[in-house]
Amino acid sequence: MAVHPFSHTAALIFHRSKKFVLKLNRKYNSGNNSSNNNSSCGKVNKRNQQDHDPDYLYKRGEAYLFGRAGEPKDEKKAFDYFQRASKLNHTEARGVLGFCYEFGLGVEKDFKRAELHYIPAAESGNGLAQARLAFLRKYGRPCVRIDRAEAEMWQQKVKEQGIGCEIDFEGATHWLERAASSGCRRSCERLKTLLVKECLGQETSGNVYLTGYCAAAA
Repeated sequence: MAVHPFSHTAALIFHRSKKFVLKLNRKYNSGNNSSNNNSSCGKVNKRNQQDHDPDYLYKRGEAYLFGRAGEPKDEKKAFDYFQRASKLNHTEARGVLGFCYEFGLGVEKDFKRAELHYIPAAESGNGLAQARLAFLRKYGRPCVRIDRAEAEMWQQKVKEQGIGCEIDFEGATHWLERAASSGCRRSCERLKTLLVKECLGQETSGNVYLTGYCAAAA
């Protein structure tokens, strides 16, 4: 069968045109993907920086612990953030992490682990850890030894810093445990939240509120 003399040329032009269009299309998509990739990389880099920023992790922990900054109250997430900040040597996070273990905030109660976190935090000057370690050394808990001399030492350090002078940690703990043992969940949860805020210095008139909640839990 006879072949038209221009058919081969037409086919070649069509083939080259198609390749040219495909090449342009790839170049255009590559540019868009590059922009998207840069945006994605920027987000990933920011997230990586935040994951290695102990102050950021600590603040996120507080947000979830108290239900702030648009976040729901979630003690487990709060514990996770405090734990990550603690691993980056954030002293306050380490003290709060001990507090979480002592009172079961987002994690099962473990007095020994609480003590292990309180000790380095207290030695670094954290007031919360010093106050709680003083309490544990004075009264003891399962797997935690009593040492009255050490308790007095830590209590003195707390007073020297002017921390906890108006906060009745012992009384608050007493009522917290009493509320828990009596099965009064609402009083227990409110006292626990109040005690956390007191320890973190976020409750300005804690003694007034504490007296009322103690009466309610009695």
